[in-house]
Amino acid sequence: VVSVMILDGRLQRVEAVVLLLVFVAWLSRVLARPVSLTIDEVTESRRKVWIRVGFGLSALVVAGRAVVVGAEGVGDRFGWSDFVVGALLVAVATSTPELVTVLVSVRRGHTDLGVGTLVGSNIFNTMFIVGVASSISEIDVDGSAVGVTLLLGALACVLMWPWRGSRLGRWQGGILVGVFVAHLVATASIG
Repeated sequence: VVSVMILDGRLQRVEAVVLLLVFVAWLSRVLARPVSLTIDEVTESRRKVWIRVGFGLSALVVAGRAVVVGAEGVGDRFGWSDFVVGALLVAVATSTPELVTVLVSVRRGHTDLGVGTLVGSNIFNTMFIVGVASSISEIDVDGSAVGVTLLLGALACVLMWPWRGSRLGRWQGGILVGVFVAHLVATASIG
């Protein structure tokens, strides 16, 4: 969807509305599915939980600012464009918590949580974040820079398809890591 929208070099407000509508449709479908949960008994007070949530969100804001400032400094030092800084440094830094969540959930046997984290995050970023940002201010898009990312992202989606049953094999994981490395090299070469 986004690939088609950026063919003219711009994400317009009407396209932002389409992205947001697709996001709402996806979210509605996900929330409509029946869920069976087993919840461990909570032993902490609500106050303690809210303090932890507040602390976590505050730390997230500070860490996010530190990542952006640090990435801009590295980008300036190497003469990289803002796109490359965002696509390489900021993207890797902000994806690290997702990586940890997926590794922990898979290790504990909760593969659905891991897959849901990845799929949900990508849909949220693509449809909601880009939709909101381009509805506030239309976004000019450099097709040569974004094209490589979208092409490799489409390839990753094809590779993630569970061709034999419902398992993603190690060979697919290895190829996906290779695609990610190709993305890093291609994006860094753009400059």
